[in-house]
Amino acid sequence: MNRLLIACVVFLLALCHVAAQELETPWKDWQPPEVTMPSPNAFDLYQEAFDRIEQFGEVYPEADPDELHKALEDHALTFRLLQEAMMGECRLPVVTDFAQQFPYLAKFRAAARMFAARSTVYLEEGKGAEAALDCIACVRLGADAATNRTLIGGMVSVACEAIGLKYLDTVIPQLQPEECRAAIAALRAAMAERLPLSEMLEGEAIAAKIEMRRQFSQATSGMVEQILKQQLEQDEIEEALKEWSPAKSWHAYDELFQAMIEQARKPYWDRAELTVPDDRLVKILAPVFTRTHFRYALADAKLRLALVHLAAQGYMLAEGIPPTDLKVLVPDYLPTIPDDPFADGPIRLTVKGDDFVTYSVGPDGVDDGGSSIEGFPEPDSTGDIVILL
Repeated sequence: MNRLLIACVVFLLALCHVAAQELETPWKDWQPPEVTMPSPNAFDLYQEAFDRIEQFGEVYPEADPDELHKALEDHALTFRLLQEAMMGECRLPVVTDFAQQFPYLAKFRAAARMFAARSTVYLEEGKGAEAALDCIACVRLGADAATNRTLIGGMVSVACEAIGLKYLDTVIPQLQPEECRAAIAALRAAMAERLPLSEMLEGEAIAAKIEMRRQFSQATSGMVEQILKQQLEQDEIEEALKEWSPAKSWHAYDELFQAMIEQARKPYWDRAELTVPDDRLVKILAPVFTRTHFRYALADAKLRLALVHLAAQGYMLAEGIPPTDLKVLVPDYLPTIPDDPFADGPIRLTVKGDDFVTYSVGPDGVDDGGSSIEGFPEPDSTGDIVILL
């Protein structure tokens, strides 16, 4: 969001130069859609829990065991509040200003770390089912963190999911078949609460237009001061003013978001490369938004692999052998094999030596037979996203 604010400030100086001209002002008649908040709103319970996290301190899975047990005892009520909040309907405050702060988003991540920490204790105590459910709670937290419908909320959601899945990978091999089934049901329910990327982009577009309307309607001397604070060179400002108008950016920005939303409704593998409108403001911002498509697809792939991993673990214990075809997991463990976000087909399985490997083909869309991507996956990575059974 800061990127948009900075970019807008640059172009606002143009309004000082063209203020005497008759300008097209499409933002004057635009109004954001009304938002109906749930009543009761589970966000109020989250706020109570977050206040307690502030009071008693955050909890980390890597903490000293004695300190960890003490912290979890102190947060017994915090956990109850969080669990009750996750059972209700949540809608975070509507974003009306790009300078708005989101301290509660950091607390969602802190809450995810708390559940991950408690899962490690449950696992040590032999409570595999409880440990798995705490890891899955991170996915549910992430779904609620995204309900302000901005991309920063979406990225916090992905971060919460990643925390839970990291520890769930350790828990799954310790689960019994019925515990796997319970975890699958819980994970599918949590995934069903996640907002799709298209809805996040719709919310981001509304927030962006609110900010642009405000900035374009307030061509004051304060803009110059903001620009100076950014230490922009004069030639940058002059270049920005060439063939630019606020109305052009307004329309181009709307065009970009409509294209992104349309593509986001398709599977990642079927999305076309976006043509960025010829507008300097939009060209500054476009790379930030297009990368978001990949981050969401990667999160989808990891969640779906976790579902298959849980189902395969239950099958292996019940049958005494790993599955040689994922179809055997249907319908006893899964209603269907999840689709691969990066390919036109389901998540895959292969046997490599003594290893049974489930995998997504990864961002390059090429089936590498379960050969893992080196390092953290990026949009241009080659190789597959792999889970060893």
